[in-house]
Amino acid sequence: MTIRKVAETPKSSRERTALIVTIYPIVVAIVSIVLNIAFGVTSSSVALPSDQVIFGLTISGVLLVINHTWLMTTTELTRVRFEMYATPEEWAANGRRPEEAPAEGLRELERRHNIHRNTTENTIYFVFLALVFAVVSPSAIAALVWPISYPLARLG
Repeated sequence: MTIRKVAETPKSSRERTALIVTIYPIVVAIVSIVLNIAFGVTSSSVALPSDQVIFGLTISGVLLVINHTWLMTTTELTRVRFEMYATPEEWAANGRRPEEAPAEGLRELERRHNIHRNTTENTIYFVFLALVFAVVSPSAIAALVWPISYPLARLG
């Protein structure tokens, strides 16, 4: 007699997803604490940012500008590809109406807008934390790795 795996119901899948979403921040916090202990991170002292911190934040800023520029460029290329325009005046000047835009173009443009919105929302938190990070005298390696990791991940 063989035992067949029972198909997972959508409800149990949602419950598992909800559990993962709930425990994820706790797991990240625990991993962070363990890494701090493993790497011997000491308590912070507030001071003016070191040269390493300024360098890390400068590289981070450049990478974030590149990311933002790429997002703006792909949005405009999508508009060009599907002959869509940003303002009512542009639509009128080209003798077209927004209702004439192809459905695929509208989906692609909405996708670009969502990516842009997500990037902006997350970058605001990053900048706030980066300012706090800059004045707590992080170790030299943390001063380079942390601020540069975020924009590299955004570019990815």
